Amino acid sequence: MAIPKLKVKDRIEVLWHDAHDCEQVGKTWLYDGEEIMEAAAYECLSMGYFLKHENGFIFVAGDRNGVHSSRVFAIPEGCVREVKKWK
Repeated sequence: MAIPKLKVKDRIEVLWHDAHDCEQVGKTWLYDGEEIMEAAAYECLSMGYFLKHENGFIFVAGDRNGVHSSRVFAIPEGCVREVKKWK
């Protein structure tokens, strides 16, 4: 999936599949332990402010205040199904 051209602070919506990769991150925000190993891909819809696209990840912030951002998370590019820019 091609990531559209985005600028820092663009408001975006990202449809992606959480792979529940417990070996990489330990526990996810949704499940832990054996539940993760049995879980299929889980469809997520994340909305926020685009920060950057780097090293195979899309970085999104939930909040911004001038030059500061908070609730920053990284979505693996390979899990992304769609990125929409909000107007």
